[in-house]
Amino acid sequence: MALLALRPGHHRLLHAPPAQSRLRRCGQRLVVSCGAAQVSSGAAAALVWFKHDLRVDDHPGLVAACAERRRPVVPLYVFDRRILAGYSDTMLELLLFALKDLKSTLKLQQSDLLIALGNAEDVVLKLANEWSWLLASKSQLCIEGKYPLKFWRWKGYLIQYTSVGDEGPAVLLVHGFGASLQHFRDNISNIADGGHRVWAITLLGFGRSEKPNVDYSELLWSELLRDFIVDVVSEPVHLVGNSIGGYICAIAAGLWPSLANSLVLLNSAGSVVPSYSFIPLSKEGRSSWLSRLQARLILLFLRSRAGGILKKYYPTRTERVDKPLVDEIIRASYDPGATTVIESIFNFNLSIPLNFLFDSFGGNILVIQGMKDPLTKSESFVSMLREHCSKVQIRELNAGHAPHDEVPDQVNSLLSEWMKVKETELKPALEKSKAI
Repeated sequence: MALLALRPGHHRLLHAPPAQSRLRRCGQRLVVSCGAAQVSSGAAAALVWFKHDLRVDDHPGLVAACAERRRPVVPLYVFDRRILAGYSDTMLELLLFALKDLKSTLKLQQSDLLIALGNAEDVVLKLANEWSWLLASKSQLCIEGKYPLKFWRWKGYLIQYTSVGDEGPAVLLVHGFGASLQHFRDNISNIADGGHRVWAITLLGFGRSEKPNVDYSELLWSELLRDFIVDVVSEPVHLVGNSIGGYICAIAAGLWPSLANSLVLLNSAGSVVPSYSFIPLSKEGRSSWLSRLQARLILLFLRSRAGGILKKYYPTRTERVDKPLVDEIIRASYDPGATTVIESIFNFNLSIPLNFLFDSFGGNILVIQGMKDPLTKSESFVSMLREHCSKVQIRELNAGHAPHDEVPDQVNSLLSEWMKVKETELKPALEKSKAI
């Protein structure tokens, strides 16, 4: 997809300069001011797609976009073959004149009209991603002043992450399904203050990371972790994961054991299979109209009941389900591509036993289990671990599915103690390797 601009007075298409426009409503007149430099680093832009209605004065979408006074507004027209297929030559000529008039009107108000060629959905997604990259490059955002939010390109997609700490062992925190790195809001700085360098990542498809139309799977996310450790952290890490994030960490450690100094699972997804003799891999799931419908229904349900749902996962401290936590989850559900991510739930493949992954890793493993988790039978899970994974250390907590956020002080203490002991054990081996 190429971004183009229509020059007034001519019928040919030219590449447009990388400009953003900002509109605000002043009385009964729309006043436009230009310049990306004026855009706040935290601004949420509104993209106005002029599909059929090319008016300015009373365009419903434009008026709605300008309702928030300081919100950046980007006017857009897309030459979509699906829309233009039924146009006669006369209609196409009238369309060009109308677009020229619309562009001239916007220019008189110090704005401009972006014109693109391609499928409208692809164009909108690309513009949304470019806007995110503009904001990410312009400055580093912060969450409540605690730590910087950064962006990294992986296979062309934007991945949000943070890093805190200047010295000490490397730690990588990986969230669960539907969450983001913000779920470790009370762990990142605390662990860093204990003498560690902490990275936390928002997986592809979640939070403020990009949500492309791809086949989401445990292996895809595991490859993301592998490349992040190699390209960004640049050294082995203590892998710490919650829920499906724990299972993804286990896969990464099992497939690439040299990248993990230890593995810590917080109420991980997955199961223990006694005396496994083979790995039962299920076929790759495929999208269907039913799964798409179910995903949309789940999103609608999530948006209306997010707070109540989350409180069930925080049985001992429901007050931890506060407005910032709920708002961020709901905000992400409105991002382009969110439905595709939710749809992946129906194709999850958790058939690789955790004990197989533990054996493949061969390193030190700690399981921190909230025993009041409504999603898993914690008593049975812990019993299976003790019976079939004798080398795994287990710590039981009076908490639900997200113990790191429900009882962060307890988890932070366990993590700091664990990594301190493991680093002491690793030190002789590291010194020996340096001598060689």
